[in-house]
Amino acid sequence: MNILEGITIADFSRVFAGPDCSMWLADLGATALKIESPQGDDTRHWKPSTFNDTSTHYLSVNRNKQSILLDLNNPDDLKHAHRIVEQSDVLIENFKPGGRKKIRTPPQSNTGRTPTTHPRTNQRIRLRRGRTPARI
Repeated sequence: MNILEGITIADFSRVFAGPDCSMWLADLGATALKIESPQGDDTRHWKPSTFNDTSTHYLSVNRNKQSILLDLNNPDDLKHAHRIVEQSDVLIENFKPGGRKKIRTPPQSNTGRTPTTHPRTNQRIRLRRGRTPARI
């Protein structure tokens, strides 16, 4: 059994720090759900290093994740994103300032989640109350 087995990560992050953070959590056994726009994470298209026309950087930091394409401007996709967040134990996001409004979850919402910040990546990580985070 992996140390984080049974923990679900909703990963709305992109580019470097956030995907790296959720990659390590997935490597330790968490189920990581990578939420991407229909265009995909910016790093999918970084060249020149590619494998089957996908950037090798993208492939390396998004291993062990399930990718879900959602257009957060589409009301049905936004509802699906909310359901994913509600069912997840951890939310990782690194939106630009004001970008968090896309998923419309305030820093402390009625879901019972409270924000904490990962000290090295400065990513917002939100844990469900009542859960004791695993020590890594």
